[in-house]
Amino acid sequence: MEDLNNLSNAVSEMKTYATNNFKYKSPGIPKKVVIILFLISLSLSSISQTNQKSIVVLVDSQISNGIAEDLNIFKTDLESENYHVILKTNTFQSPEEIREYFQFLYTSTSPSLVGAILMGKIPLARQHFVVTYLNPDLSPTTHNCLSTQFYSDLNGNFYKNNPQYPESYSKHDGDTISEIWVSVLPYYKSIHNTITQINQYLKKNHAYRHGNIDIQDGFIEVNEHYNADNANEYEYLFSSMSSGQFSWTPFTEWGNVGLYFYNSIGEPDVAFAYEEELKSNKYTFAALTAHGSYYTNGELSIPEIQNMTIKPIFVWLGGCNTGNLDYEENIAIEITYSSLSNALVTKGGTSNVGGLGNNENGFFGKNIATAMLEGKSIGEAYLYHNHTPLIYPWSIEFEMHYATPIFFGDLSLTLNQIASTSEILQKNAYLDNVCVPNPLTNYTTIYYSVPKSELVEFIITDETGRRILHKEINSQAGSHSFQINTGKWQNGIHFLTMRIGSTYLKTIKLLKIK
Repeated sequence: MEDLNNLSNAVSEMKTYATNNFKYKSPGIPKKVVIILFLISLSLSSISQTNQKSIVVLVDSQISNGIAEDLNIFKTDLESENYHVILKTNTFQSPEEIREYFQFLYTSTSPSLVGAILMGKIPLARQHFVVTYLNPDLSPTTHNCLSTQFYSDLNGNFYKNNPQYPESYSKHDGDTISEIWVSVLPYYKSIHNTITQINQYLKKNHAYRHGNIDIQDGFIEVNEHYNADNANEYEYLFSSMSSGQFSWTPFTEWGNVGLYFYNSIGEPDVAFAYEEELKSNKYTFAALTAHGSYYTNGELSIPEIQNMTIKPIFVWLGGCNTGNLDYEENIAIEITYSSLSNALVTKGGTSNVGGLGNNENGFFGKNIATAMLEGKSIGEAYLYHNHTPLIYPWSIEFEMHYATPIFFGDLSLTLNQIASTSEILQKNAYLDNVCVPNPLTNYTTIYYSVPKSELVEFIITDETGRRILHKEINSQAGSHSFQINTGKWQNGIHFLTMRIGSTYLKTIKLLKIK
């Protein structure tokens, strides 16, 4: 409320200033000059508000003092990125009161409210719904789960009209799209532990925003639903993950890409991905596709997560119930709060559903990836998908896809906040992105440049990740080129990566044809 009052006072002061100067001529200053100066001031004020957005952070009163220092740093970080931040200590007793407060902010705050972060033990509403499957052999399933949709959809109507579930909202109609994104940093075992975990999280968030987490552009998907028994099956499944209907393209064409699934032909698989790749700094976004529970996401369980290094900043869990807040511990919380994890956003589910469905733009993973690579925050990417109508058959079960997802962390984060490597990529076009010819036949020439003497490493792999070439060159400052023989390569897509120590990495595609 204090922020809103300050905003109202500022507007009143500006109106008074304008009225006084337009009515009265100041001694020695022409009225026309006063008007011009006012218009310039107003213009600069307008520019400063461009693209500005509001975020409300609702904090459990039991932890507010314990996290105050790191929370104020977090607020400063957001403000430096042109967000207007409303810090509010929670005094509300019910989800209905909280929703009314968010509705008030959404309709009254300038700049407009785009998101809410709930810290500590904040009441959540329950939603009850029944899922009926197209497969006649599957019986309908009943869901009664905690949900943040009650807070994100501020214009829709929610009703408690099922006597079997009197405390749950069993009907949702009207304008059912979400107006804001909502995320949680929830209570964890005790007040002391919650304060410790949230402070640790906020320090990690600050480090990422200031480029102090060593992470590279890249995407990894581990799909435990896929299993290849032979080379043809492997190639088909790899292609499906890379560019199929349910692929996370364009993430699968961005920076380092790792696609892993079960196979019996000796290619890197699920175990390799969990044991080696997730603890490397090659990937910013990880999609872990598997069945789940509050305790597991596929092969990963809470005890394993507590002792496992996880480097990606964004972790998308595909398993059901992985974020179920009916349990003080769930695997999504553990990934977000673990001291061994870089994760700043973890997507889980509060019931037996893992995905967001397909809409008129396609698969939800494609929509999230597209929006984030355009510079949107992950919260904005979620809303981008949510605001486009689902298509059949996903459209018949709207609540299944939007009542159950839950995000842990801070949804204002973007890929553009990747640390020093990304800054170097923008400042130094080492790899000239020129490979002539490309598509290639028997030979091709690679052109690159370095600003100083460097040991430069080149790696070429095929679509399966098999290494075809590894070359290290001590290069002097300036432009260089070298030729490679591609006559014996298999037809298809290959990937050329140029690496300079831990400071630079870039990958481009090569297409081999006969």
